[in-house]
Formats: sequence, C-alpha cells, structure tokens
Amino acid sequence: ENIASPKVKFLLWLVWRGRLKTADFLHRIGVLRGNSVSLCVFCKSVPETLHHILLLCPFAWKLWSSVIDWWGSNWVSPSSVIELLHWWVGFKFRKKELMIWNVIPFAVIWSLWRLRNECIFRGAQPNLENLIELVKVRVVFWAKDHHIGSMYSFHDFISNLSLIRSCF
Repeated sequence: ENIASPKVKFLLWLVWRGRLKTADFLHRIGVLRGNSVSLCVFCKSVPETLHHILLLCPFAWKLWSSVIDWWGSNWVSPSSVIELLHWWVGFKFRKKELMIWNVIPFAVIWSLWRLRNECIFRGAQPNLENLIELVKVRVVFWAKDHHIGSMYSFHDFISNLSLIRSCF
C-alpha cells in the first residue's frame, strides 16, 4: 500500500508512462512550437526533460542525495527516473518502514514538480534547503496521517529517523 494521495499517485503514473508535461514533452506533441528551448528552471543550462528535471539536474540530484542520506542509505545515481523507481522497489524492510520508504520517491517527485511549476508560473526561486525540509515534512505528514509512527513527534521523525526506524 502506498500512503500518498491519489493526485500524487497520478503524477507518478504520468512519470512512469513518460507523459509528464515537461517542455520536452510539450514540444514532441506540438503544443510548444518552433525552435524555442525551455531550459530547466533549476539549473537554467539544460533543456527541460522528465529525467533531467526530476533526477539528473544537479538541484534534483542534491535533493535525492539528501533524502537518501536522511534515510541512512547510499546510492549510485541511475540514468533515468524509471531506473530509480525500479531500484527503489527492490528494497526489503519491515512493513511500517517499507511504507515510509515507498512514499519517499512520491514526496520527492511531487515536491520537485510543484516547485518547478511555482518557478514557471509564479516566479518563485528554487531553494534546496527549503525543498529538502518540505520533502521530509511531507513524508512524515503522510506517514503520521496513516498512523505510522504516530507516537513520535514531527521533530523526532525528521531529526531521528534512523532511531525511529529501529523501533518499528
């Protein structure tokens, strides 16, 4: 069971199917025309593609690395979001731990996509530290909303995740 909301699950389904409405996708289906190039809103140096904006951009990569470090794990960055999601589901944890682990990519991708849209449509500026904290809060909120680790405070979850995981 994944504890993310239906709209977040739908976004991941679009990602999985390669149908996320990135600039690259919109060019391919003819919505964006001409030779205008839409650069990544985070690094402003590479055209926006699904894999770049959600994984390969240095901004996105630092987010993933920070969240994986928060979990207490290591990783080798895959070359595509699909490879990342395949890698993600290969882990075996206890039930409550697994529910939290499985929601992390949903929180990261949802948060990156929301920030991307805020930058494009509202002129927001990307802030990595704020986004890292927002992802952690989303993961904890979704976990607590499903009564996973409900005896722990938000602060405990965010600051001492490894200790809480050992208690599951």
